[in-house]
Amino acid sequence: MASDSRIPVPSGQPVTLQEVIRGTDAQPDSWFFRFLAPELAPGFDYAAVEPDLKALCQRVALTQLRQGVRRVVISLSDRPLAFGTPAPDAVQVFEAYAVGDGTCEWEPF
Repeated sequence: MASDSRIPVPSGQPVTLQEVIRGTDAQPDSWFFRFLAPELAPGFDYAAVEPDLKALCQRVALTQLRQGVRRVVISLSDRPLAFGTPAPDAVQVFEAYAVGDGTCEWEPF
């Protein structure tokens, strides 16, 4: 499901969709939206990236969800990675959002 189409985000960094994982055995009511952000660098400014995560949830994830999905996890990575595989040299950020009433509300892990 990877896409070469750049997705506009508030920071202006280039972001593309890597894949969508529709639930796992451990979290069947959660969808995982994995995005590539090749300009994400060690020591990135979280305050600059947080609006991108929220925008990706609102503009991309909410448009693809099916009924019964309660949580969306948005991730940005500087390179393509296999889901669930440790990659200590990669730069990644994750946020979870509760889905309800057509909005994404930040939810601590």
